[in-house]
Amino acid sequence: MDEKVVRVPGDVGHKDTYPFPVIFSVVKGVKVRDLVSPPTPTIREKSLLSALKLARKGVRVIATSCGLAVLLQNTLSTSLDVPVITSGLLALPLLKSIFSAPGSIGVITADSRLLKPWHLEAAGVSANDIVVK
Repeated sequence: MDEKVVRVPGDVGHKDTYPFPVIFSVVKGVKVRDLVSPPTPTIREKSLLSALKLARKGVRVIATSCGLAVLLQNTLSTSLDVPVITSGLLALPLLKSIFSAPGSIGVITADSRLLKPWHLEAAGVSANDIVVK
């Protein structure tokens, strides 16, 4: 996304996090606010074109660093020949299946007001199963 974010080693968006070469790409003109609600066709197209450019460069996987991008998972994963991981939220169904004890799974986010039920549904879980902070 086209946002100014400070990235430190260990962050998915910092080159020194990885022991292998990484190609970073910014989807120009797409902001966090564009992924709070289901993305428009224009946002989907910009994101897909950016991902296609990365795929043409030979990347072996595409990942994003904003959990809200989970709303693009289906568009990107069904259109590309490389694995796509748009959000850590995609791990929630797996975590739910591993932890059979009653209770909730917690999600820590930069701004819990932006994480909506449709983000969780796009990740494959119900908002009733998750505590967001």
